[in-house]
Amino acid sequence: MAGFARTRNNPTPAASTVAILSLGHRTQVLPSRGLRKRHKTRQLIDFHNSARRLCHQTSRSGASSPSSLKALDSVFFAEASASPYWDPACAGATMVAAYAWIKLLDGLAARDVLGRKLSRKAVHITSGPLYVLTWLAFSEDPMARWFAVLPPLAQFVRLLAIGKGWWKSESAVRTISREGGAEELLRGPLYYVVVLGVMCGVFWRDSPLGILAIAAMCGGDGMADIIGRQFGGACLPFNRDKSWAGSAAMLVFGSLLSIGFVYLFQFFGCFAITPGSATTVVLLTALAATVVEALPVTERIDDNISVPITAVVAGSLAMMLTAP
Repeated sequence: MAGFARTRNNPTPAASTVAILSLGHRTQVLPSRGLRKRHKTRQLIDFHNSARRLCHQTSRSGASSPSSLKALDSVFFAEASASPYWDPACAGATMVAAYAWIKLLDGLAARDVLGRKLSRKAVHITSGPLYVLTWLAFSEDPMARWFAVLPPLAQFVRLLAIGKGWWKSESAVRTISREGGAEELLRGPLYYVVVLGVMCGVFWRDSPLGILAIAAMCGGDGMADIIGRQFGGACLPFNRDKSWAGSAAMLVFGSLLSIGFVYLFQFFGCFAITPGSATTVVLLTALAATVVEALPVTERIDDNISVPITAVVAGSLAMMLTAP
């Protein structure tokens, strides 16, 4: 699809029966992750033995080549991620890290290191990208994406409980809300975590559309507000609440974050990318999201909804237009 080819979780008939592990100049045929437990157990044993042989070869040579270290890292990661507890552990670690990150920003706001508006925008800009980075830690198991959805789901329940008054959390209200009201968490912040969960569940690492939408919502829309307020200057002729500086910031930062994510996921084998197509798709997507964010429709539809939806639609069309 427009220069983006799926390279992960796409088993061939041969790959469904064997897995190939290359270690230096050796290639070992291993049983795949079949449905039978003994296949997985045998795979773990073979991974462990391969790692031991590689360590022994490296220690005897007295040097560690980059290829050997990369192969060794692959062995240990494959062995760890083959555990049935790996994905639940990743989901749990993501939840803990997200909570700790919010508490850190709240602490900075409470000590006046960050103002309320800046701390709220810091949460908006950083939480989504940090969450996307955790996707790379999950395994290749088909259920991995649903474990990855759990952190946004947990945040959804938390924000819903606080916004409805079922659970009191002054720190969350102080860090996330605009005006200090708990009911505000039921709008923009709640839409934000819904978008994260939906993009993960629908697109996961199979398509760049999810990360393009999150990049536009977080890096683009978030930086537009900060730059627009700081260097506002001339307002847009069709929307006096938005400035040229803010829109330019959204286009630039949304594009940079998008292209960074696309190439990062390509580096880890998620996509096979044609550089020209990738750049075109990213720029067209960011431009469409910027135009929609600038429209005077905020009172009717929140930017956390309109921007990611626009990014998905525009990204899909851009892929079709740039398809060979």
